[in-house]
Amino acid sequence: MKTILKNIALIALFASFGFIACQKQEMTQPISENTAKRIDTVSVKNGMLNFSSVQVAMNTSRDLDQMSDTELNDWYQKIGFVSLRDKINEAIDATAKSTSEEEFKQLMKQHSKYLMLNENNEVCSYYKYNTYNLIANEDAYFMVNGALHYIDGGRIIVALDGKKSSIENYLKNQKKKSSKKIQILNFTKPRTNLKYEYTLYKSAEKTGGPKYQRKLKLEIRSYLKTFVDYDGFILHQQAVDITCRGYIKHWRWGSWNSYQTTYTLGYTKIGVACGEYWDQSSIKPTGRSSWYYDESSFYYPLELETTELYSKTWTYSFGDLMYDSDFSASQFNFTEVNATSRGIGNSWLQLKAGW
Repeated sequence: MKTILKNIALIALFASFGFIACQKQEMTQPISENTAKRIDTVSVKNGMLNFSSVQVAMNTSRDLDQMSDTELNDWYQKIGFVSLRDKINEAIDATAKSTSEEEFKQLMKQHSKYLMLNENNEVCSYYKYNTYNLIANEDAYFMVNGALHYIDGGRIIVALDGKKSSIENYLKNQKKKSSKKIQILNFTKPRTNLKYEYTLYKSAEKTGGPKYQRKLKLEIRSYLKTFVDYDGFILHQQAVDITCRGYIKHWRWGSWNSYQTTYTLGYTKIGVACGEYWDQSSIKPTGRSSWYYDESSFYYPLELETTELYSKTWTYSFGDLMYDSDFSASQFNFTEVNATSRGIGNSWLQLKAGW
């Protein structure tokens, strides 16, 4: 029975890639009727998305992962919601329009709640996981069946009593005895030694102006998509983000600032080792067993490039839904991602490891 269910899950996953390939980028085709019905069940209370259960949260997150940027903007406007993604984009847009190094530094300070400079002196967000950026509000909160979730860097702090004060008290006193009201969920790092980030640089000169250097950064990140309700009931699934970011640097500036360009994701193949399927009719797992590989290949033709964006993330889910609070992260078996942008002259950048 497990094998049958697993095969059904894999077939559904492969079918979803065909749908994502048409939907993830700036296409005009509307979202499906079933997706529209599901996301319309989500409510906004006190400026936060409220999900009636962990299952609804998981299903909605996967629906939002499949939407284009235009569809997301339309849905947010329809329900009157300002997401963490919106605030990050606003901050990036503001810094990208700076005309001097002094102005750039001032804007980075002004938007320090959302942005930082990484070790490569590149503008990036504190919030790296696409799934949560889409559902958290501008203060990084969302609610799941009475449990308040707060995104705090590389972890989620969950107040089982649904109170912000419980999270605030924990942050002030977290070195002391932990509270039974609080549950901590860490974004487990991928169990792999494979190189999962690669960067290609290409210089260019702006016609009639000073020199600029442009680059495309391609990243792949594995993490657990996890939600908890007020009883501490946990549901999670392995997620993988593939992100393209455009950067530009003035020859007089020391920092890589964001800029808008078009991105194209080409042939991509990922193999991920996932935990064995557990019987979902029971809250508790039936027990651990061997890992299995969930492998997917997909291809975006060149003509399906994005519109002008500072960055583009494609999110995919691997393996079955799990009800185990300490399930470890997946393990990459192999990966190959091909991407390009107009900013680097449409030269293909390849990330390949594990073959």
